[in-house]
Amino acid sequence: MVQGEFNWDETPEPEPEPAPERPRKLTIDERFELFCAQHSDVLSLFERFAKELRASGYTKLGSKLIWERIRWERMTSAHGTETPALNNIFTSRISRWLVERDPSFKGCFETRRLKSRPKTAGESEE
Repeated sequence: MVQGEFNWDETPEPEPEPAPERPRKLTIDERFELFCAQHSDVLSLFERFAKELRASGYTKLGSKLIWERIRWERMTSAHGTETPALNNIFTSRISRWLVERDPSFKGCFETRRLKSRPKTAGESEE
């Protein structure tokens, strides 16, 4: 072929396909909503144990304490079978869930502002 001539038999190389978009990661709030939908037993236990603590005279409650008790209860009642993991990132969400569900718990849990949500009354900045 002479320089400058076009060879009609050659097909141009196809353009590379763009890389597929990665699915967006779920936010903590979205993951918590999914967790709640799949594990209503955990919500019930959290509410029950918070009520037990309050009935015992405690006015300040710890969501981590209750969360660990739920772990204990689920592990000891499972008799060696696997139980779904309880992610610690949900402890702040579950205490807010309980206050929303039962406003009589307002002020029982110390809460901080969540970066994913606007500040509400009673939350500290840290």
